[in-house]
Amino acid sequence: MAGTSEGDAGWRERDDATHRAVHGQFLGPWTPTPTGAEEPEAVWCTSRLADDVYWQAGAVHEASHAVVGTAVGLPLLHATLESDRSVRIGGVVSFTGPGDAQLFAVWLAAGAVGQSQWLCAAGYGHPELHRCVRAIGGGADRAEAERLAAQGFIIDLQRAHLDASRLLGDPGLWAAVGQTARLLLTRRHLTSADVVAVLETHRITTQQVWTPDIGPADG
Repeated sequence: MAGTSEGDAGWRERDDATHRAVHGQFLGPWTPTPTGAEEPEAVWCTSRLADDVYWQAGAVHEASHAVVGTAVGLPLLHATLESDRSVRIGGVVSFTGPGDAQLFAVWLAAGAVGQSQWLCAAGYGHPELHRCVRAIGGGADRAEAERLAAQGFIIDLQRAHLDASRLLGDPGLWAAVGQTARLLLTRRHLTSADVVAVLETHRITTQQVWTPDIGPADG
């Protein structure tokens, strides 16, 4: 999650309501049921994933934030991953300025995109699971981007999501996310130097994404 979204009780209530609405038909009172040919585990939401899958997916979420943000040129402060599943905010990635607000929107979008991508590759491909990841895993991140937009910064959220998806679709950058995630699982705290070293290992240079000074959002 974005570091600026900690402790927001309003988002907790909203996310819980979203979860029940999305998964009620599959989980009922927390009892997974198969749908068609799908195995039960394929429709479990993030709160029902086995511990190893839960933590790996969470590490990829934070690593996607850290790698994408650093790759687009933002100065990373730190990235952390909790070790207790009962903690509402499973991790924190913090960047500082200066930087175009659109770049912040891109790294904010990257967490849920990377987490969904990893879960799909791990065999958790049911679309309802990915809706849950976007609603719960990325809800506070999107709220932060919307907060920046409400302050008057020019942000194209759809373009940010597309750029995050494009970057995380690059094999080299995705490999850097995987290495960063493994480091997070081991250390639970990474510095800017740690992430920069990973990008250098994979020869990731500064990545170009759309910003308002480049041209129209739909161009």
